[in-house]
Amino acid sequence: MDHPFDQSFLNYPRYPTDGSAATLFNVRVDDGAGSSWRQVCPQDGSTSRCILPGGNDGNPYAESYDDQLAAWANGEFKPMDRAMRGDLAVRFAGGDGE
Repeated sequence: MDHPFDQSFLNYPRYPTDGSAATLFNVRVDDGAGSSWRQVCPQDGSTSRCILPGGNDGNPYAESYDDQLAAWANGEFKPMDRAMRGDLAVRFAGGDGE
């Protein structure tokens, strides 16, 4: 994956991946696009899983800039906790203009 700023030092290492236009892990070379964030959230309450296509840090000098990339390319996932903690900070306004 090449960085949109067109600076080679920001690019991720290249890993071969399987796929086609008909698969979930597709890459469209002509469009420069493909799947990125992957997430599986079973509705039966079992463990959710996710993976980022690079890492959790936007700093190219940080260890976590591309620490998930190999796992992403291999179709692996990490467990993701969906538990709510603390007070909910979202409120939906009513349809009457509240």
